[in-house]
Amino acid sequence: MNKKEFTGSLCISILLCMGIQQQSAAQFLDCSDAITLSPNIPYNGSNEGGNSDVKTYSCAHNQTSPEAVYEIVLNQRSDITATLSNVDTDSGQESLNLLILGSCDENDCLANNVLKENAFVGNAPAGTYYVVVDGVLEDEGSFTVTVEWENATGGTTEVSDLENDQFLVYPTLFSDQLTIQSPAAFLSDNLAIEIWNVQGQLMDRYRLREQIQHINTKNYEKGAYILRYKTGGFSQYIKILK
Repeated sequence: MNKKEFTGSLCISILLCMGIQQQSAAQFLDCSDAITLSPNIPYNGSNEGGNSDVKTYSCAHNQTSPEAVYEIVLNQRSDITATLSNVDTDSGQESLNLLILGSCDENDCLANNVLKENAFVGNAPAGTYYVVVDGVLEDEGSFTVTVEWENATGGTTEVSDLENDQFLVYPTLFSDQLTIQSPAAFLSDNLAIEIWNVQGQLMDRYRLREQIQHINTKNYEKGAYILRYKTGGFSQYIKILK
């Protein structure tokens, strides 16, 4: 092989290698650090300092901002409504978008909130879904993401049973104390409650082992809270105000 042939072969080899490297470097949505969300509980998030692995989704294009990825799990067929609020970005514009994916695949985009108040998927089958915050202008910032859906009850605990047995939280406009009245039939199921603020922070968690239990809320700041009560695979949410 003469020098010219060798040089030509080398150039072809280099080009082929570059093509292979570029192909192997193709970027896909990374869900390895996805944060699992609870239904109807706001979560304060940020995409600052993240990677922009995906620019094009099957339902949105030119998404050049870093992605923030969240996971939700439906255990029954349900509507999914995802809302983005309290957006504070470098550009000062509300340039971030919400996308709902049927799997960890940018080509499996089911809905977005572009030019809409929220992203909505109706009558979604049970399974794992991903909610992605992305956007244009390569913008970064903080936000609050809230995803609403309904999960089915588990075991023998049914919503109607709880209602009939007078599970009560009062007053819903509280001051220094909340009272929880639990059905006696469910105390053996280690009935628990969690109280979250609208920033997505867990304030308190209690095991309810008595039919009537009082919770000291004197140190809570004024505002809205979400009370979640659960037993077995059943969860339900109540909005309360101080």
